[in-house]
Amino acid sequence: GGVQAASGVFWLTPYCIANGFLAVATCAYLAATYLTIETDGPLQEDFRRRAIYSGTATAVLAAVVLAIAAAEATWFLKRLLSWRTAPIIGAGLICFAGSAWSVFTGRARLARMFAAAEVVLLIVGWGMAQYPHFIYPSLTFAQAAGPTPTLKFLVLSLPVGAALIAPSLWLLFRVFKSRYPA
Repeated sequence: GGVQAASGVFWLTPYCIANGFLAVATCAYLAATYLTIETDGPLQEDFRRRAIYSGTATAVLAAVVLAIAAAEATWFLKRLLSWRTAPIIGAGLICFAGSAWSVFTGRARLARMFAAAEVVLLIVGWGMAQYPHFIYPSLTFAQAAGPTPTLKFLVLSLPVGAALIAPSLWLLFRVFKSRYPA
């Protein structure tokens, strides 16, 4: 049972809910890992502990998601572990191990690099396994794309928007990231 969407897809299945918890735990892990560099003293140690807890939760939830996928999303699990995506997922798991080792041993900068690489690689692997479906099996990425005029407008307006926002971001980082703000 679950809440059924208009397309006939169930959104409140154990698999979907477990993926949601996995996403939240992953974000908490990234935040704690990144904040270990931004702080010092007892607060830094607190964030390191939080990184350990959230990293452990992420690993446990990833195992739960894979176990549930074996029952509810076999098509995805097969594609995730295929020859095409396995090298990406394998590299992500190596980064996971490096990140965990770095967090446990107090190497905050290395943990941050490994954590970022881990998440990027696992998301790329997920995307490769999901492709060409946006929502399996009813909606592909091509079907989900906006109309061509909208996409053209978006692509052409991005440089203008970036030019307007870049100075503000520079100032924001200058004020908040500098030890001695101007």
